[in-house]
Amino acid sequence: MGRFSFDHTLKMWHYLFLFIVVVSVTFYCPIRGELTCYKYNPLVNGTQPLDDLRCPKKCSCTYCKVETELHYNHNVDCSHRQLESIPSQDTVPIDVGNKILRIPPQAFKGLVRLQEITLHDNILRTIEEDVGLQNLTQLQSLDVSYNKFICNCDLVWFRKWIGETNDTIKDINGTKCIPKQGKRYKEIIEFDPDELHCSKFERILKITIPCASAGLIFLLLGVSLYRYRFHLRYWNQRRRLRKQYERICNQGPPIINGENIRYDVFVCYNNKDTQWVLKVLQPQLEEQRNFKLCVDYRDFLPGEAIATNIANAVKFSRKVLLVVSKHFAKSEWCNFELEMAHMRTLGHEDILVVVLIEKVSPKDMPILLHKILTTTTYIEWDEQPKRQALFWAKLETALLSPNCPKDRLIDSPLNTCER
Repeated sequence: MGRFSFDHTLKMWHYLFLFIVVVSVTFYCPIRGELTCYKYNPLVNGTQPLDDLRCPKKCSCTYCKVETELHYNHNVDCSHRQLESIPSQDTVPIDVGNKILRIPPQAFKGLVRLQEITLHDNILRTIEEDVGLQNLTQLQSLDVSYNKFICNCDLVWFRKWIGETNDTIKDINGTKCIPKQGKRYKEIIEFDPDELHCSKFERILKITIPCASAGLIFLLLGVSLYRYRFHLRYWNQRRRLRKQYERICNQGPPIINGENIRYDVFVCYNNKDTQWVLKVLQPQLEEQRNFKLCVDYRDFLPGEAIATNIANAVKFSRKVLLVVSKHFAKSEWCNFELEMAHMRTLGHEDILVVVLIEKVSPKDMPILLHKILTTTTYIEWDEQPKRQALFWAKLETALLSPNCPKDRLIDSPLNTCER
């Protein structure tokens, strides 16, 4: 829809550009006096072919001369042509009704004498700054009523331009926009851009603050997960072990002073310390002192789950001997055995005996092991033969100690407890 006119003195390249970008816009220069119109430019008649008239397809074009004027005005009329967009010179628009959605950037570039633009009854959502309305110094009237403007940040520039321009905005009451979250249109002059906080700085803040906050949260979460990864693993392992031990204990708790105790000592060690257990510990306790040991390579049932074998070993042994080394501290299975034994101590049984066969840094220990070593008297192995006699004496005493408080002791060679 629309028509436009501008001075013939513009170059033909301006004509071509105009028709490419502004077919559905009405350009009109008020003309006084009687009109004489031609389908070609009479000023170049005889030198210009009749079909050389610069005119977009689906539009009608004429050259009209006012009696009081010396020049001819080039008029292009594209009104009611059912256009969907502003067509180029060589493009035929789809014949489905005028529904122009947007005005392309720089659509009015070079049209310094443009006086009237009519774009009413389309589906424009906004008019942006790069369209160039502010550069049309001779523009007198603009009609963009009955479009589909949205009262959002994209419309802020146009709303402010309306308040600043001296041009006539035709049918201003019919120029409306709808709030983004609203259901009813309101007049565009009632739209207050300041309510939306649409400045570039505020837009940047709206984007960067949530993104930065989310990034900081994820960073802190990642750092925390990494820093406390062992604590989390320990907590999860403890939760799993508690369920495992409870399941096994539900089968019936062992009687400390009864036939359900199968072993004197369950030995927890890392397989890298096997040689010390086989050649040093086991001969001294089993052959020299007649303790019945439970060791994995010999006493675990083949085909049984490792966790079940460990749980049963803890359950059916009177004491649990921890052979602590650097390898022990790093072993998940050793931590599992330690946790199982610790679960039994929660029932007020003193079953743990700790032997330290090499120094271990506290930072390399799991939490539970560090807690046990700082609250329990451990026995430290010495490689010097002269001092080993004291080591074995202390270990034998610890293994023969009762598993419960003195007020629950009964007469027994092993000072065991009743349940």
